[in-house]
Amino acid sequence: MNALDAATLARGLAGRRWYGAADETLTTAEVVAARPVTPTVQWVLLRCGFASGASATYQLLVDETTGDDAAARPEVVRGLFPSLAATEVVEIPGEQSNTSLVVDGSVIVKLFRRVGEPGEVNPDREVVAALWDGGFRSVPEPVGELVLDGRDLAVARRFLARAASGWEMALHDPHVLDEVRDLGVVTARMHVALAGAFGTAPGDAAAWAQSMRVGLARVPLPDGLDPGVRYDAVARDTDVGLAVRIHGDYHLGQVLHWRGDWYVLDFEGEPARPLAERTVPSSPLRDVAGMLRSFSYAAAVGSFPPVWEDEARRRFLAGYRSVEAVLALLPADPGPLLAAFELDKAVYEVGYERASRPSWEPIPLAAVRRLLA
Repeated sequence: MNALDAATLARGLAGRRWYGAADETLTTAEVVAARPVTPTVQWVLLRCGFASGASATYQLLVDETTGDDAAARPEVVRGLFPSLAATEVVEIPGEQSNTSLVVDGSVIVKLFRRVGEPGEVNPDREVVAALWDGGFRSVPEPVGELVLDGRDLAVARRFLARAASGWEMALHDPHVLDEVRDLGVVTARMHVALAGAFGTAPGDAAAWAQSMRVGLARVPLPDGLDPGVRYDAVARDTDVGLAVRIHGDYHLGQVLHWRGDWYVLDFEGEPARPLAERTVPSSPLRDVAGMLRSFSYAAAVGSFPPVWEDEARRRFLAGYRSVEAVLALLPADPGPLLAAFELDKAVYEVGYERASRPSWEPIPLAAVRRLLA
């Protein structure tokens, strides 16, 4: 593998949109596994170490002759998923942490570019399979998965052709507010289904507050902005409802509107959080807070008047509360805990935008100021 040695592969990571360590200094690179997929393409696991002490393992599909990424080639997809004809493969452009390929217009293959250790279950594979098996149909139908040497590498699902993302609708469809209440209903049903699939536990206010504190420690805020008092109030609350498995990174970009219904995508959780933290059961209100923050983002990016965000919040929450079964998972008064989760999400967003899209940092920073006020 002269052209595919670890140093060469590592240098090629910087230009990949799914490379999640662009702000890290790479110190080591090691090929930990490699297998042929076609006569000219190698599947490679590359383990990277960084100056911060962190490490990550990336899944690559590399042309041995040119060094180019070969994931979108039909013969490569057939090598990974022999059950797919894969005569036409189109890579979905855009900003994401994986590689998504539309195969023959009917199936979407998602390659997990950053993979876990052997035995670590990717939440997106695990949760979607459990929801579908439990009868929840507001997720795309699973049609295949790729697990090799105990690592989750890829999933294949039904492709919802010509579906619109919630984010696209929010920015460009003047009738989107007519659909927001139904999004609240689907969100509540998702939480009920997750509780059924993975069980429930008493909510742990102290642990949730500590998690918020840990998140705050990762993101230095300007002087005068200290959410700590709000987090301390959460720790003292004696009624925080139940803990369930949640989506973990819930926003308008994670939902699709297709043929009059909403579908939920991408259950991997927030990419900047450690895997162990992303899979811990939490309050359903954490997901609710994520969607409310997404309405705020849409209003800021679309330059909408404040009444638009207020109406989106009102309709979404009305739909969510209309599902009686979800109320059993929530505290009697969900307002204070929901506000704390919104603040925690905004702090996370400050750190994310600072590292990934600095020009957007003022959006969540303004939210932190507003929520503290």
